[in-house]
Amino acid sequence: MLPTRALLAACLLAPLPVVLQGTAHAAAYCSIPDTPALTAQESGPREGYLAGSGSDAFVDWVYPSPRPAAKEPTAAQRRDYAGFPNLTAIDVVRPDGTPGQKLIATWSTNVDAVMAQTSGMAVSDDGGLTFGPARGTPLREAPVQLHDGRLFGTAYYLSKVDAHTNELDVHTSTDLGQTWDTAKATFTSPDELVGGGVAHGVPIQLADGTVLVTVYARYTATGGKNQAELYASADGGRTFARRGVIARPAGEATYNETAVEQTSDGSLLAVMRKDGGTYSTLAWSRSTDEGRTWSAVRDLQLSGQSCTVRGVAPRLLLMPNGVLVLSAGRPDDWLAISPDGRGDSWTQQRVTYHNRDGVYDTHGSSGYTALAAVGANRLVQLFDNCKLPGVKADGTLNETACPASGRFENGGWYAVKRRHLDVLAPGAGRIDLAAKQRAGELTVETNMTWADARRPRVRPDGAFDGSTAYWSSAVSQGPGEYVLHLDREQTFNRIGLSLRPGHPASASVYVSKDGADWGRPVATVTGRTDYALRHQPVNATGRHVKVVVEATPDCDAEIGPSCAMLNEVELHSTTDTFDNDPIWLRPRGYQSLSAAWVSPYEVGADRALTLSDKSTTLMAKAARTTTASARKTLEFRYKPVTVTNSFLFTVTSGTTSAYHLSISRAGAVSRYDAATKKWTALAPAGTVGEGWTRIRLEATTSSAILYAGDRQIATLPRTAAVTSMDGYAFSSAGTAPTGDEALFDDVRFEDR
Repeated sequence: MLPTRALLAACLLAPLPVVLQGTAHAAAYCSIPDTPALTAQESGPREGYLAGSGSDAFVDWVYPSPRPAAKEPTAAQRRDYAGFPNLTAIDVVRPDGTPGQKLIATWSTNVDAVMAQTSGMAVSDDGGLTFGPARGTPLREAPVQLHDGRLFGTAYYLSKVDAHTNELDVHTSTDLGQTWDTAKATFTSPDELVGGGVAHGVPIQLADGTVLVTVYARYTATGGKNQAELYASADGGRTFARRGVIARPAGEATYNETAVEQTSDGSLLAVMRKDGGTYSTLAWSRSTDEGRTWSAVRDLQLSGQSCTVRGVAPRLLLMPNGVLVLSAGRPDDWLAISPDGRGDSWTQQRVTYHNRDGVYDTHGSSGYTALAAVGANRLVQLFDNCKLPGVKADGTLNETACPASGRFENGGWYAVKRRHLDVLAPGAGRIDLAAKQRAGELTVETNMTWADARRPRVRPDGAFDGSTAYWSSAVSQGPGEYVLHLDREQTFNRIGLSLRPGHPASASVYVSKDGADWGRPVATVTGRTDYALRHQPVNATGRHVKVVVEATPDCDAEIGPSCAMLNEVELHSTTDTFDNDPIWLRPRGYQSLSAAWVSPYEVGADRALTLSDKSTTLMAKAARTTTASARKTLEFRYKPVTVTNSFLFTVTSGTTSAYHLSISRAGAVSRYDAATKKWTALAPAGTVGEGWTRIRLEATTSSAILYAGDRQIATLPRTAAVTSMDGYAFSSAGTAPTGDEALFDDVRFEDR
């Protein structure tokens, strides 16, 4: 959407040739891959980064709602416009007192033309799983929550006041979006304007309170061509002055829709839509002085692809776990990640939604997307199903981009849809501290208890609520000490910290086995400025973790002259928790996977491995191979869902079962003897209950001790002769039996 009909050309899709394999365009422009092959994506290396999502069956509708039953809309339904989506996530406290989020989705409800803008809005209170009924809203772009608690959003079109001044409607809310106040904000520029401009993208706020908004506008000096700019407000969004020019037009190239995000090192990254060629493409620039000056514009590149990246309306999101996400589209809708959080390189690119008609690759979705984080490593992406129609010179609709042809994969609805994706950093042992606290398996001892009714997410559990928003933290007046007491010993291999976002801060981390002897710190941070979690490797065993945060000066007036802030802490261990694996996909690092995936077993709970045997031709199974030794301990938690037969767990030596055991539908435990080929009972029915039971097998190459719920239930000989053990497996009872489903979690396989 651009401010004049002449500039609307990129959004009002004229017929463009489809990019076919073997054409000249195929070599010049990138082809973003569809969802990677299952074996590559779903069971990849556990030390890599991953952007993962369930199948297209998990794409759901935001609007219309409820989801239409018919694939194709009626003529009247085609006039119910919904496109160009936006999304924001606001930290809240749920009615039950637990931390949550309010997701506000907005979209255009008018045709794609220069006219008074109308918008729809829907709200989700369950992390984007469902959205409530739609209603009208003054919002066009997604709002941002400012440091003072207000929500702040902008209209789309700027109106020219004089040669150096534009005006823009800005919307603010003091009640988390229930009501909105609208005012005129002035935007001043040192250059002579031609017409107004467009405010595109989500505003951001710097640590000093400055509000930044990206704009594209035309000037006499640019010959009336668009350039991408950054405007700054020091008065909470009432007046803005141009802080810097991100990208000036050069030759045929012009720059308009721009996303700006503060990256993991504090620099500002801009990704822009570049027009002037055959297709819209993406370019980027960086500022290291808060937007005053920008690096030379460069074309965006994707890992493993030497080609030009097509796209419109880019979006950027720094995830709480420190991974930077880029979303764009046209053709289709897609996503890529930058593991270091800076955006110097992009990988894991994949198409996330398409609504193709087989005629032109720019048909279907507009390519306009939106992003919001709904956890440290999980996000929601919005996209539209059909690009909104434009208006021809004679006043009739231009539905070139999505004609009512009946040929589209997902129908010709003007609709907004959503998809959840997991954006994962390395490691399989992320501990869900919030879930452990809810389960009574974690207690917190701290002096970081400063509270204010205006800051409901500032409280001790704000340090592990999955958010790195400034006011979702544990805070103390003066230095802080924060101790996590876990229910059992862990071997920690990675610790992530975010201290006071946007401000230099220091901290030390200690691990203790008894909560009294702390020894030397296992990790330290000195004068570091965080914008998301940053992780560092450790090697420490214990049940207690203490974070000592030094006081910083110049704190918020409401706190006091000095304070300590623990914005977020994340612990990783050698235990397979599945909390850093993608939901509905296979766990990373496992082999021999069949009918196995990671799922949340209840709303708000942590993740677990699901084995579900619904087939008579295969068994549900997940196996893992590690290093060999003569002593191994296999520990895991087990919960039956529907068990009509039994589930097996095995400690292996290569392809030999060193110990092969069964948990029956009644909760009895048996062992298998390879010599006699018979099962022998070890513990009676009811040993393993209907809820979660912790199982532990302490094995040598000759015998083992079996525990259930930390109670010894049997001593048993090996199943077959082995000289070492190097792996384990979970499986259903066999190939033919069906109807068995169970959950496995917190798996440890160690030399001990």
